[in-house]
Amino acid sequence: MAEKVAILDAGAQYGKVIDRKVRELAVESVLLPMHTPAETLREYAAIIISGGPQSVYGADAPRFDPSLFELGIPVLGICYGMQLMNRVHGGEVRKTALREDGQSSVRLRSSPLFDGLDLDQKVLLTHGDSVVRVAKGFVVSAMSENGIVAAIENQAENLYGVQFHPEVDLTVQGKEMLHNFLYRIAGLSGSYTMASRESSAIDYIRKTVGAHKILMLVSGGVDSSVCAALAAKAIGPENIYALHVDSGCMRLDESAGVSRALAKLGLR
Repeated sequence: MAEKVAILDAGAQYGKVIDRKVRELAVESVLLPMHTPAETLREYAAIIISGGPQSVYGADAPRFDPSLFELGIPVLGICYGMQLMNRVHGGEVRKTALREDGQSSVRLRSSPLFDGLDLDQKVLLTHGDSVVRVAKGFVVSAMSENGIVAAIENQAENLYGVQFHPEVDLTVQGKEMLHNFLYRIAGLSGSYTMASRESSAIDYIRKTVGAHKILMLVSGGVDSSVCAALAAKAIGPENIYALHVDSGCMRLDESAGVSRALAKLGLR
């Protein structure tokens, strides 16, 4: 099984933030639609379900494959993801009179997800629905200062849920929680580094291009410049025709700067 995490997007405003935080922890991640079939998810080492604006009991709730919880793969549900996990396993989620929005305090209990962390935590909560009855087999692992369930888990099934957002900076030790999920619970090694990513990209270019030459358009922006640099390393600058089009709408002397930058890579 590849050391790769699937992030199922339930319409989260922080979906790409989760993706970035996982990669910062040296683990490869892929952002996938919520309805991705469980059979496709089988190849991943862990699954994270994002937050989202819908209610799990709403008619417009994102479609999903409930079998994803039966794969034996560690799952972390964030906000909406936790509520979905709880409801699928027979628990109850309900819109309550008290809505929690903004940075708040939660009290942690003993859990592999919170190993080594302070029991009192500042976190970001953004929800109107709450878990009012915990599913069978799950236990509460954190409570908010308002007495609302802030985290649940089923260690036997490797299922963990948090009502708050560990991916944002307003959750002070959120990155440590993600680290615990990826390394302590999912058992990943953290082999996804910038060096390994560069090496795999160069290998991919070589296999794709083969003995051919490349004609590529280069705007001078990050994406095309990085692609040009990787291609030059992969097949040699002499095999690349780099074309920059001065549209007449460039910044003053920008095209000349692009040419100078590419020349440093050996590209004409």
